[in-house]
Formats: sequence, C-alpha cells, structure tokens
Amino acid sequence: MEMLKRNKTTVTGLLLSAMMRDFRTNTVILFLLILFGISNNIHAQEIDLLLKGGRVIDAKNKIDAKLDVAIKDGKIFKIASGIPTPEAKKVVDVSGLIVSPGLINMHTHVYAGSKPGFTDGTSS
Repeated sequence: MEMLKRNKTTVTGLLLSAMMRDFRTNTVILFLLILFGISNNIHAQEIDLLLKGGRVIDAKNKIDAKLDVAIKDGKIFKIASGIPTPEAKKVVDVSGLIVSPGLINMHTHVYAGSKPGFTDGTSS
C-alpha cells in the first residue's frame, strides 16, 4: 500500500511537472510571437516616403533604371527594385516619371538697362 501511494504521488508529481514545463514552454513561445509581432510592426514603418517605380537617373553613380527610392529622415535611405510598400509610411507611384538628384536650372535673365551707368531695365 505504501509503495502504491508513493508511486501515485510520483506519477502525480511528474504529470504536474510536465504540465508546468508545457505551460512555461507555451508562455515562452507566446512571448516570442508577441515580441516578433511588435518588432515586425516597428520595422514595417521604417521608411518615411517611398517613390515607387520611377526611372532613376543618377549620372554620378551610373544608374539609369526603373527603381524604387526610399527616403528616411529627409535622406535617401535605399535605392532598389521592389522595395516592399508595407515598410513605408507613405507611397507615391512615380511610374513614367524621372527621379533624379539635384537638377538645377541655371537659366537667368539679367538686364543692365538702356542708358550707360543706369539700371533702368525691368528685371535688373
């Protein structure tokens, strides 16, 4: 009888121990899933602005291709083909448009005037 009682206690203890182990394992798995979900959402909004599908022309870096341009904190973050849109806060479809850095129109009109020594021009 004593032996049966001891075995019953041991089996009960083992079952409880296994259940606790499963509970701890499940808790750890749930925690990791939640953590991954939160970090995935943080990663999803990594880009402030995504210019999608434009023709990128950059003479300095010898680029002339249909690419996406990701902008973060006011700076170019990434230039690649097929950047996932869920990573961006705002997406602009620029297909059919040219995306290029720093084009400046150097064209000016300067009028000195019609009389020597005077600036009577309308745009001077």
